[in-house]
Amino acid sequence: MTTEIEKQFFDTFGIEEIELDYPDNFTYYPEITDRILLELICIANKELIKSRYARGKNTEELKNNILKTFIEDYTFYSKTYLKTYNRLGYNFKHQVQELFKEERCLTT
Repeated sequence: MTTEIEKQFFDTFGIEEIELDYPDNFTYYPEITDRILLELICIANKELIKSRYARGKNTEELKNNILKTFIEDYTFYSKTYLKTYNRLGYNFKHQVQELFKEERCLTT
């Protein structure tokens, strides 16, 4: 089951739902696997995000904090008037989207 913060994350980064022809044209968001979460942390370490994202008492809280920070930082960088920040935001979004494209290839 996809949580509200996961839906917001997927919408922010343009990650589309996966459609299955069975049963009854079922759609779902991709899973944020341990591998993707680790890759998100790596992206955060080399890109826009400050160290405040990596806090949590358990894995679910850690994941939610990372997703919230990604949403906040991407929203800030994509809506600023500075072209340099816009490019950083675009690059950031592209890296996140690629993670989920790779994951789809691994699972199909």
